[in-house]
Amino acid sequence: MGTKSTTIKERVLLLSEQQTVSKTKFFTELGQSYSSFTGRNKKTAVPSDFLSRLLVKYPQCNSHWLLTGKGEMIMTTKNVSGTDIKILEVQNNDLNKVIETLKLNINQQNEQILELKKQLQLIKGDV
Repeated sequence: MGTKSTTIKERVLLLSEQQTVSKTKFFTELGQSYSSFTGRNKKTAVPSDFLSRLLVKYPQCNSHWLLTGKGEMIMTTKNVSGTDIKILEVQNNDLNKVIETLKLNINQQNEQILELKKQLQLIKGDV
């Protein structure tokens, strides 16, 4: 990759272009719509469960590249040595930490939504 900075969604689009299936099918198989990665939607966050499904379905995708844009898009056997495997293990652990943090944030947001709904019901007098 060049020096141009890309977002995770842009990198996912680059990965989708490398596949033998259509972009629509690529995203549908991962539980998302293609439109979630185009236009204004490019600026929205990527769901952690989507990233997890993507890396399970496409294990050759370099998770470090996906998250940071650094390194190669695709891991090949020629660029995986003993040292690289250790680095990949660390990167996967980091990715798992990111996913867990995102899940915690989602749970907290869901709790806040429930609390706001309760408060709204109280205001409306529905309780």
